[in-house]
Amino acid sequence: MKPKVYKSKYTFAEIQESLLENQYKQIGNTKNFKDTKIKISLFFDLHKKSIPDWVEELLLFFNSENIFETEIPNQYNAIMVVQTEKSTYLLPKGHAFWVAEKLANLDFGLDFAEKTIQSKDILLKSVSYIQRNKMRGITNYKKDQNEFPQASESYFYVSGKPEMENIFGSSVDCGTGITFAENYNLRDKVRVEKFCQLFNEIDTALHLKGKKSTIPRLHKVSKKDEKHNKLNTTLLNDLKADSNKSQILLDVNRIQLIGNGISILENEKRLSIYLSGKKRKKEEDIEISGTEIIEYIKKNDDIISSTEQIKFALYNEEGTCIKKEIPFSQLVYCEIELDGTLYVLDNGNWGFFNDRFYELLEEKLLEIDEKVVFENDFSIEYDSYETGEFSGEGGYIEEISKRDHLIKLHKRNLSVSGTTIEVADIYDKKKDELFAIKRGTDTSLAMYSFEQSLLSVQILANKKEFKVEKELLKYNNRKKYKNAKKYPNIRENNVANITACKNASVLWLVDNKKKYIFDGIISQSFKLKDFKSIMLKLKIIDWYSFTKDHGYNPKLYFAIDKPRKK
Repeated sequence: MKPKVYKSKYTFAEIQESLLENQYKQIGNTKNFKDTKIKISLFFDLHKKSIPDWVEELLLFFNSENIFETEIPNQYNAIMVVQTEKSTYLLPKGHAFWVAEKLANLDFGLDFAEKTIQSKDILLKSVSYIQRNKMRGITNYKKDQNEFPQASESYFYVSGKPEMENIFGSSVDCGTGITFAENYNLRDKVRVEKFCQLFNEIDTALHLKGKKSTIPRLHKVSKKDEKHNKLNTTLLNDLKADSNKSQILLDVNRIQLIGNGISILENEKRLSIYLSGKKRKKEEDIEISGTEIIEYIKKNDDIISSTEQIKFALYNEEGTCIKKEIPFSQLVYCEIELDGTLYVLDNGNWGFFNDRFYELLEEKLLEIDEKVVFENDFSIEYDSYETGEFSGEGGYIEEISKRDHLIKLHKRNLSVSGTTIEVADIYDKKKDELFAIKRGTDTSLAMYSFEQSLLSVQILANKKEFKVEKELLKYNNRKKYKNAKKYPNIRENNVANITACKNASVLWLVDNKKKYIFDGIISQSFKLKDFKSIMLKLKIIDWYSFTKDHGYNPKLYFAIDKPRKK
């Protein structure tokens, strides 16, 4: 048996009571191993499984009767409960991990990883990307070619070689629990002794001073904490609100940590949603996407008062239910900034980040500071209007693009999959530099602006696929685009230079609404770490990293916004 181990947060008596409530029965008596001071108990659950939907579907298609009606398969689940002098551990088999995880300390796996695996020996990592265009990823490293954690990464699973290989084996998988590679034959007396000693060694490792590695990760918010209820309420209210006012992006994690292993929610699996409680609704099949979940919530707005009412059922490709009663929090992912702290709903729990996450964040911001330019030449007066073509940054772009070396690209939009995207606002012929221009210090608006800049880089990086040159040149057609002031003529050689340009910059015009930012720009002493919004800092990192990863040179300019109101 290869042990999959969880650490219980309850006493043996409490575990026993909970397992009995879940229809588990204790098998035999508790075994006592005096030499290692270990006690082991076994609890079993046996129930009948339903025949997969596809069986009947195929038999009907071939006009055959159901010859398997009398053959009802069984599902075997078991949990071994191992007691040491210091701890109680749970070893589930079958589908018993769903029950075990409700009783477990879900920080245990990563706590153990930090105590036993050096960073250089991590061979596989699974991370959530915070405020990035990608949500989750799995990276498998070649031998001796590891990398250090990156800014905006939050680990939720690692696999690697423990330093005490002679004790814990050649490899351990650490997430909500630990899965050991070594196989323990419980029919062999010598192997049983080693199996028992394993749990004492786990106790010892957890109490070691210092850590072998420190990884960026979430700390869980206790469900008893008032903050937990506040976060759930904030999320639900936002999801029910008008979509134009929504500040929260809800997604479904297709990479799931299930039973201390990585599982992919591919399209072969079927997902259904329903409401539990007094007014329980029938299951509705939905696509594996955040959009359909939000639509379901809005449709049932009048009877949903808590996210805890929302449940999912997951079926495999055979139509067999893998799991019912999956909580809303287990399947979805979202980020909320509340009272100056960033919280993430991930793997079924609200959490906030550890110091290592913020250390990496600050290191990256210091790197980006080297690409920050305070440019007085961009601090110009211009006519600004509340509405129309010269509202927002439109008036500024109109004024600054009067300079001979600057080409106006503002409003030369490309339509990509129903989304309107600008390549840039202006192009500097002298410097061969593209500028996206952003105004104001409002956090949500600034984040949206950087998001748009990401899309622009993506379009340019795939210019042939999106026919960017042709799309930019079409605005020279005066029969269709008669307003030459709005769409000035751009020569073909300039359009070719624009699409070939590798310098992608953001020019941020700062007003005095947030004095600490304004004063920092005036004195040219402002540092990106000075921003008070964690989500904005992460979005800047996302823009910088994404731009560099696609072969472009990012630069961030700050200037003072000087509109003349009209």
